[in-house]
Amino acid sequence: MSQSPSDDEDISINDVLPSPSDSDSSSDSEKCNNTEKACPSPSPSDVSSEILDEISSETEEEQFEVERIISRTVNAEGKYVYHIKWVGYETSSDPENFVDEDDMHCPELIKEFEQMEQLKKKQRAKKLEEQAMLAKKRKLEAEQRAKAAVIYVLYSLSGIMPY
Repeated sequence: MSQSPSDDEDISINDVLPSPSDSDSSSDSEKCNNTEKACPSPSPSDVSSEILDEISSETEEEQFEVERIISRTVNAEGKYVYHIKWVGYETSSDPENFVDEDDMHCPELIKEFEQMEQLKKKQRAKKLEEQAMLAKKRKLEAEQRAKAAVIYVLYSLSGIMPY
C-alpha cells in the first residue's frame, strides 16, 4: 500500500511549484489559476510540430470560396450587400448567402460583376430605345392609315375620285 505524502513527510506547495526567481523574466510567464506564482511559458522547442499543427487546424476557420455574385443591394447604412453563390453549394436566398461589402475579399469578382451590370444597363437602355422607336413608327403608320381612310371617305362622299 502506498502512503500519501502527508503521512510520511510534509510537502509544501513551494516544493512543487517553481519559485518566482526560477523564471527568467516576467514577460516569459503568465499567471496560473489566480495564484501569485508565475508559470513559465513553454518554449517553441518544447512543443512538438504535431501539436502545433493540431492547434492551428483547430483554430483555423473553414474558408468558403465565392463562385459568383448574383446581385447587389444597398443596406440601411448605404453600403453594398452582395448576394453570392458559394463554390460547391446550391444557390439560395438564405441569410448566409448575403455578404457585406466590407467582408467581400474578392475584388476581381466585384469588378467583373460591376462590368456585367454596366453591360446589362446599356443593353436595357438600347432595348428601351428600340422599343420607343418601334412604338413611334407604329403610331405614325396608324396615323397615316387613319388619314388615308378619312381622305377616302371624303372622296367617296363627294363623288370625285382622285385617280
